[in-house]
Amino acid sequence: MYIRFVTDIRDDLARTEMGIFQSGWPNRVTDWRITELQREYDWFNRHLAVPRRFHMRPGRKGHRAGVCWFRPEATEHITRARYIAWLLSDMGVPVTELRNRDPGTRLWQDTHQIVALTDRRAPNRLH
Repeated sequence: MYIRFVTDIRDDLARTEMGIFQSGWPNRVTDWRITELQREYDWFNRHLAVPRRFHMRPGRKGHRAGVCWFRPEATEHITRARYIAWLLSDMGVPVTELRNRDPGTRLWQDTHQIVALTDRRAPNRLH
């Protein structure tokens, strides 16, 4: 089962909700949670590849962005992403954990994640 963490912010290019790495966090918060978020994002910057070529440029008609899903074997990544989800939710940014056996057409993969192109007819929330 592939896992993805999404906010309630819509990504029109990908035709789904933005993930926890895209949405950012509220600027008004200046307490320990910001330090924790930055620590976790720094860890992901060191331990998770960014497959840039699947993020299409906005405005290109007919193009969509790939959506990243954690592979079930990426247990440390998923645990850390759940902590980020908790921190963001505690800061007022709701996060939902999605699970999907078949998240769409697979465009790219490594040992921790896949990038999939979602089906145009798929609902906003992919379960």
